[in-house]
Formats: sequence, structure tokens, C-alpha cells
Amino acid sequence: MNSNLIVGEMIRRYNFNGYPEEYRVSLVNALDKIRGVFKDNLLSVTLGGSGGKNKIIDGWSDLDIYIILKKYDIEQISLLQEELDDSKIHIGLTFYNLYEIENDLVDFKTKIMVYEKNNYDVNPTLYGIDYFKDVDYLEVYNNDMMNYPVVLQAFKRMYIEVLNNKRKIDKSYIKKMLVLLKCILSSHKIFAFGYDEVFRTFIGLLYNSDIDISLKDIIIDLENNEDYIINISREIIEYTTYTDLFNKNDRNFKKRILGG
Repeated sequence: MNSNLIVGEMIRRYNFNGYPEEYRVSLVNALDKIRGVFKDNLLSVTLGGSGGKNKIIDGWSDLDIYIILKKYDIEQISLLQEELDDSKIHIGLTFYNLYEIENDLVDFKTKIMVYEKNNYDVNPTLYGIDYFKDVDYLEVYNNDMMNYPVVLQAFKRMYIEVLNNKRKIDKSYIKKMLVLLKCILSSHKIFAFGYDEVFRTFIGLLYNSDIDISLKDIIIDLENNEDYIINISREIIEYTTYTDLFNKNDRNFKKRILGG
């Protein structure tokens, strides 16, 4: 089956309605090149990230692709990277050989992808079969708790740099904020993925109710929403030190966040 048919079948099988055309074309081209470069050395190709969950935000989202090879071939990998350099959409590649998979030598970003794949019917395998070992929630929780202080300190530094006009709020800032929110949610034994779901779940956690707020809309018009992100960043940081600020009955706190 050619790459165009594979991606089309993925969109149908996973009900990825409204999949952005530019991302679909970039994924087809990437899969073509992956298959062409590695040939018989290729065992498996899995799509993760926003593209693997149909939660793409145009201009922000990358295409995260996980590749399993029989042999880790540096020359082939370098050739593929070179061929993908002209892609309109940034392609993030993670490579493993079969030995690494069999011996659980995978990073935690990959394990999160596998956990999502096996529990939420996302992150499709586009080529070959799924070689990844299963990941249980306890492993996700333990890693997030271990990662929590590291992410918090990194986000604090980024936040102070924004306040001191040494950096702008950009993709790396938003992604760091979301990783921190995921860690906070994990501390409550809540798992969420995707820009909007993580943000909305976090806000909803405060008041034990669903709140119609879209981080996607904020990001799309980020220039006019930077003050909002700065303010909520402060609340997030304060929460990690003063948990009573996130009391669901604190109406003043709700007003500061939602502007209501």
C-alpha cells in the first residue's frame, strides 16, 4: 500500500475528521521518505504527538514519528534527516532498534506515547507492527512526580525571563507550561493529553466542573493574550507553593483566572 493510502486509511480508521491538509501531505511525504531510505531495515513507524491524536494546532504542532529499525544505521538516519529538512511541517523523529525495545531502553516521552496508544486508541502504527512494551499508569505517575520539581524550576526561570523582557511567550514556553500542568494533574491521579484537554482539565479541577475555555484559541491569537498567559503562569507557580489558592470556593481566585 502506498503512503497516501496508508495515511488516508489512518484518518478513516481513527475518525480524524478535519485533519489539516498541510499536515496530511507532510505526513505522506515523510512516510514515503522513511520507507524509501530504510527499506528492509525498517520494522515499524508510529505517529505520536498532536498528529497522532488529531489535536493539531496549525503553526504550532509538529509531526512526531517513532521509528523502529532492525539495525541503528547512522548513515541512513542522517540521509533521512537531510531529506526531511525541506518539510513545511517540522518532523520530530525518534529512533530505536529492536534491541532497545526488547530491553526497555526507551525514553519517557515514548512511554507516554505508548500509554496513550494502548489506552485511548490514538497514535496509530502506520507501518509494520507495534513492538513497544505496554506501559501502566503507575509508571506514568511515578515519572511525573519525579519530573515535577525539575519542570517547575525550569518554568519558573522562563516566567521570570518573560517578566524581565528577556524572552517572549512562544511555543517552548507554552509546552513547558503544559508539561507542568500535566505533572500537577498527575499528582491528582488525572491523565490528560492535548493542549485544550490539559488546560481545560486543570481549570476544571479547581472548581469540580466543566469550564468552556480553549487554550487553542488563546494560542492562535497569542499576541493579544500574552497578559492572560502571564497572569495564569503566576497563579500556576503560586499553586505549587500555596495550594489553598486553588480552593474551589475561592471566588477571587476564579475571577483572576477567568476574568469573570
